[in-house]
Amino acid sequence: MSYLSTGLVALNNFIGAVSDAPKVKYSYVTNDTKATVEAADYFSDEVEMLNVGDIIAVSGDLDGTPFLADYVVSGNDGTTVTITAGELGTSASAAELDRVADVSARMVTLATSTTIAQATHEGKTCLLTGTGAAYTQTLPAATGTGAKYRFVVGAVNTSNHVVATQAADKLYGNVITNSTGDTPDLGQPWPAGGADTITLNGTTTGGQAVGDVIEVQDIATNKWQVTGVTTTSGTEATPFS
Repeated sequence: MSYLSTGLVALNNFIGAVSDAPKVKYSYVTNDTKATVEAADYFSDEVEMLNVGDIIAVSGDLDGTPFLADYVVSGNDGTTVTITAGELGTSASAAELDRVADVSARMVTLATSTTIAQATHEGKTCLLTGTGAAYTQTLPAATGTGAKYRFVVGAVNTSNHVVATQAADKLYGNVITNSTGDTPDLGQPWPAGGADTITLNGTTTGGQAVGDVIEVQDIATNKWQVTGVTTTSGTEATPFS
């Protein structure tokens, strides 16, 4: 679609003045998308009416994915009207804000094999609760997003808790394991060294205790950084393969 003058209505004819020039607040309703509304020249049909400093409250994409946004008229050269989106000091999307601030979703239970997704699992505590069979948590492709995923053993699984990368991706960093058979309980570091799989077998490679933790971060294309602290029993062995 394109701009329709019937969608624009003046709400307040005077909302203040700068240099004695009164400003107006408008409401605009449209089925156009946010990208269309923000495209150059969208409001230029109203070059005779809109002035710099006027505010336009837009209710858009009403037949698709509705949005509500405020814009200020930031330019009018007599031919083209320019608008600027009203900013609240953040460029985060609603989904990104929910992922960080929604306390009801901080814990995600993983009782079976799962394909990990940024929208669902990033920044959460992913609790590994499956037992009696091997369950694999497959990471998304590493592209350098900086996304972090935290896996915590919620139930000991001697059939293996597994965290695996996509085929082209590799793991870099270290995991520290503490053996219940050591006196004192000494930590053993295991370097990832470009592995693509972490296996906590509930005994020698970690995951022997509830609360064992593995954290990974997408640091670059095909690269994951990994840290963790796990508990082992028996003869310690690397969790990486």
